[in-house]
Amino acid sequence: MARKKIDQNKVNEERKENKAKAFSTDNKKIVKYSLIGLLAISLSAGAISLALKNDNKDRGKVTIESAKETKKETVKETNLEVSKELEKEINKEIEEEIKKIENQGLSKEDQEKEIEKAKENILLSVSKKEKLDKNSLKNIVNKKVSKRVESSSKLDKNVKTKAKEEIKEIEKKESSTDKHKDTSSNKKTETKEEKKSDTNNNNKAKQNKEVSYKYEDKETTIPYKTIRKHNIPNAKTRVKQKGVNGKTINTYKITLEDGKEVSRNISDTKTIKSQDEIIETYVKIQDKKVKIREVEDKSKPVYRIIGKERWFVHNDLTGEKKYFYSAGEAEDYFINNGILGNWGTAESEKIKTNEILGYETKTENVVVQEEKWAWQ
Repeated sequence: MARKKIDQNKVNEERKENKAKAFSTDNKKIVKYSLIGLLAISLSAGAISLALKNDNKDRGKVTIESAKETKKETVKETNLEVSKELEKEINKEIEEEIKKIENQGLSKEDQEKEIEKAKENILLSVSKKEKLDKNSLKNIVNKKVSKRVESSSKLDKNVKTKAKEEIKEIEKKESSTDKHKDTSSNKKTETKEEKKSDTNNNNKAKQNKEVSYKYEDKETTIPYKTIRKHNIPNAKTRVKQKGVNGKTINTYKITLEDGKEVSRNISDTKTIKSQDEIIETYVKIQDKKVKIREVEDKSKPVYRIIGKERWFVHNDLTGEKKYFYSAGEAEDYFINNGILGNWGTAESEKIKTNEILGYETKTENVVVQEEKWAWQ
């Protein structure tokens, strides 16, 4: 960035503006918090620099050596002009790093070290980026804060007196309200002090007692359940699965003071599940089914029948009827014997052969479905 000579009038105007800003902010703090703030601000520039180092918000942005040293360096530093946007950017980055470091829970000394490192890193990166000298950039940033300290130390005496008067009025109001509360608060404080003393005595007595611990188990039975699908009177039954009781085991931690029990608490619990008893019943699951139908009677075979021709001779006097297997034989018998009657063809003689054609049929009951039983 180009270096320009800065007019002294402009420098004075900037100082006045800084004084006015510092005046408004510091005046609010003085009136709001306490008279101690006013007295602290009115200290010398060297004492303020040490106080600002302990302030978490301001430390890390700058390192204030003393108000006198900054005045000597103002002439050299004003030769380098830094834009307000760049200053805002630097202060913003430093503020973010301070917040991160404060959240880490470090001690004050460690916080200051970490903040100083973060500040150096930020100034180094900005100087490289903007092609500026790191020390000059650091001095300009420090100068801004030193001006703030200088202006805050030169507050108007009238403002201080007004602030003191306002603080006195606030204290009077608080003291008047406190007087009304004194009578009731005294009684309460007495009772509180008595209770505190009692508790302190009890704590001392407890500390002197010998404390020990022991553990004790207590079992609770979980009865098993009986499961039965059928409940049929006089039916056959059997136990498929035996029932087993479960249990719950509670382990108690017992605190003893001088050998006497003072407390008992459950420290562990174990549960063993019960096993159900299963009873089965022998029941019929399928009925017998019978169907009537015709079947062959193996004891009555049907044989093949063949027919043989024949002739008869009938004697009217005796009623005799005689058969012959040819017509000539029948005629000869009729003529030769002088039979009074007649002769002719007769029905064929039926002759049963040994050839079986089949069997006679009969009706009987046939089981088409058997009866079934099972354990259930």
